[in-house]
Order: sequence, then C-alpha cells, then structure tokens
Amino acid sequence: MNGFGRIWWRVLAGVAAGVVASGVPGGQAMAGVALHVQPHQRFGGTVNHATASATIAMACFGPTRPGQTGHPMAGQHLGIFIPEVLMNPRFGDTGAHARTIVARIVTTAARPIQVAVFTRFIRTGALYSATKPLSTAIALPCGASGTVVFTPMPDGAGAQPATVAVTFNGQP
Repeated sequence: MNGFGRIWWRVLAGVAAGVVASGVPGGQAMAGVALHVQPHQRFGGTVNHATASATIAMACFGPTRPGQTGHPMAGQHLGIFIPEVLMNPRFGDTGAHARTIVARIVTTAARPIQVAVFTRFIRTGALYSATKPLSTAIALPCGASGTVVFTPMPDGAGAQPATVAVTFNGQP
C-alpha cells in the first residue's frame, strides 16, 4: 500500500473512533463498546426496565403492617441510558464535572440508601445503557412508595439528577 493509502486508512479509522467515542446514534459502532460517563451528558434512569412508575418486588409475604421492612426479591436491577429523545423532566444531566452516576433509593422511612454506581454506558444495538443488580441484602419498606434518584457526581454547574418513582410491593 502506498503512503497515500496508509494515510487514508488512518483518517478513516480516526473518524470511526470519533463516532464511537461521541455516542452519536447511527454510528457504525460494534456492540459492547464502552462510553464513559462524561460532563454535559443527558441520561435517564430505569428500575426493572421502567423509566417511571416502577415496581420493586419485596420478599415480604402475607399481610404487611405499616413500617415493616424486607429485602428485594432476586433478579431485579437498576440502569442508566443515553436517551434518544433528550427532553423529559425525569432525565438528568451530568453537568460540568460529573464522571459517575450514583443511584440511591429514597423513602420517607429511612435515609437514602446507595444501591449502585455507574461509570460507563455499553452500546447494545443503537442504545448506550448499563445495568446493575439490585442487592437483596438491603432493607426497604414492604409496602410503600419512594424514588430512585440517579445523581451525577461530582456535582457541578448544570448537574441534574434523573428520577424514577417506585412502589415497593410485598408478595401475596
């Protein structure tokens, strides 16, 4: 290959790498490519695939009483994603400095509980997302409502958390 051919392939490879790194939808990136959480990035949160009105199944069997706590059932998860449609009041923004997104469960019964830390998104098809399992070791209400708050860290100008409303549902 002559010198011009080598330069052309280097330019083409650089453009392809730029498309992958920018997270531009429609780029010809391979599945599994990681995109780190970056400043000024819009993102959404999920609880068991839901972006709103999610349910967390609790290992609380039989009738529940007010204030009763239990543990989440196995197989549930939290996630983050880069939305295709950027405007939604529940979506967040990493602001000027964030490189991490911290998920916390907020209820009226206790202090917020940190349940996951995200540092990157993984490309699957046309979507960048990441999931983490919800721990079965934490104590949550058996029958109540709350919010999962996905907070960009460190905080900076323009930072805004993403939120997902949740219902804790004890099993019959």
